[in-house]
Amino acid sequence: MGALCDNSSHFLMDFDKTSNFDNENFRFKEMNVLTHRADNKFKIIHGILTFRDEKVIEQLKKKTQHTNSLNIHHWQVKNDDLHVYFDYPEPISQIDNFDHLEVWTLINHITKILSLLQDLKMHYCALNPSGIFRVYTLQQKYVYKIADSFLFRPLYMKYYQSPTNYYQHEQIEYFKSDVFALGLVCLHCLGLKEPKHFFKTKQFDFKELQIKIKELNLPEYLHRFLDQTFIEHDQQRPNCQQLYSFVVKLNEEYKIQIENVELKLYNHAFQPHVHQHQQKVVNDGERVEILNPDAPFECTHYDLSTWCHFIGRVANGKRNGKGELKFKNGCRFIGSFIDGQANGTGVFYYGQQEIIGYWKDDIFMK
Repeated sequence: MGALCDNSSHFLMDFDKTSNFDNENFRFKEMNVLTHRADNKFKIIHGILTFRDEKVIEQLKKKTQHTNSLNIHHWQVKNDDLHVYFDYPEPISQIDNFDHLEVWTLINHITKILSLLQDLKMHYCALNPSGIFRVYTLQQKYVYKIADSFLFRPLYMKYYQSPTNYYQHEQIEYFKSDVFALGLVCLHCLGLKEPKHFFKTKQFDFKELQIKIKELNLPEYLHRFLDQTFIEHDQQRPNCQQLYSFVVKLNEEYKIQIENVELKLYNHAFQPHVHQHQQKVVNDGERVEILNPDAPFECTHYDLSTWCHFIGRVANGKRNGKGELKFKNGCRFIGSFIDGQANGTGVFYYGQQEIIGYWKDDIFMK
């Protein structure tokens, strides 16, 4: 993650314009597809926006990007237009034949970003097949992302919400409705593309839904995930953060390896700067301070890997034993560490509040 800048003299030399890009939900008057000359799978969108407000530039300069949202690789102002170059987004509504592991990868990527947004008290308004995208990255892998609000107008789809919202027009907790919507998105990927069939005249048909899910012959971990998303009573259904923790547990229980998605932008000027510094040799059990100057500003108790300052003990060159993490936004964590990651009970402090829980490999479990 990092703030953007607007100077990259050689950025466009590696791409050719190959077609127009037509998606009315993006905020640009004109969009073109640029394809990389060495890898024709890697594409970006060149969007042109009439430039009227200097505040937009300030917003771009200070912008923090997230791994699982569409990333801006480059931007510049020409004459009266703002030119923005961002991830080529392939809506999952246009993709057929997802296999089970691809759906599970999507679940991991999307629950992680939804968990982060919930911690930031932000709600994604387009949790449907047209608002989730597959992106081919610089690492030559496909990842799943949501749209950035700077780029994308929220797209409402009637049948991707909780039954309470649909029938009673009563807004339950956004994040629990999102969990239900994500379950319907997964069914779309698995071939059940018409959720309106479950929304009967007076009530949602949970019985028919379960019959259709059973007919899909899904692996057990996907069944258990969908069972959580389709809990009938709103208060019992998990929110986005609780669902992400459940997904992490299922990965561990079923020994499913999902690679972490790395934020990497094509314009090297946008990359977080890597600081080179000498490592001090310390003895096992010695109390040390370790700085991580490239840590992002935002943090969440669900993922402690974004720490900027560690005070505690080490063994075998890694954080081991009791220690404290500090974060750039003022939050703190005190707990136990094994092999360089938080493992065991601990306390996460934010403002005047605290969360007491159990972490495994930096991820909050309960």
